[in-house]
Amino acid sequence: TFDFGDVVITASGGAIADFRYIYVYDDTVTSPADPLVAVWDQGSTISLADGSSATISVNASGAFTIV
Repeated sequence: TFDFGDVVITASGGAIADFRYIYVYDDTVTSPADPLVAVWDQGSTISLADGSSATISVNASGAFTIV
């Protein structure tokens, strides 16, 4: 099970341009360095004005499980 807390993205010092996908990588391993483990599709484009935030909520039982 891949698990982590909610992620908050905040625009500070300027706006964040349109985005739709959130890329999750594993920063704990060294080989391969920072492998991609998931891609979330938000379903539509999001843009954040300076000072605005977006929260990516993760299910309490984990983001996903590989069986």
